[in-house]
Amino acid sequence: MAHYHVGSNVPGYLPEGDVYMVASKREARAAVASDVRRYRDEEADLPRAQRRTGHGSARDGYVKFERPGDAYDLGLIFWWQRCQDDCSEDSE
Repeated sequence: MAHYHVGSNVPGYLPEGDVYMVASKREARAAVASDVRRYRDEEADLPRAQRRTGHGSARDGYVKFERPGDAYDLGLIFWWQRCQDDCSEDSE
């Protein structure tokens, strides 16, 4: 059965938190949008020069945040991905 995985990670590294499953693309987009809003709210307390800028959209499947000009900042990506495998917890 098709479903969607939602998560976030630093590019090139494993996800920072638990990757979770949702049943529809609409739920996946909403979950990424919610995670992005939460992240932006947390960054709002930082000085403007330390905030990351975002690219992409929850509709397209990812939003990447990075600090332009900072060679040491790898960024952070919030994403969703469609899955057709039987990878539910019940299948283990």
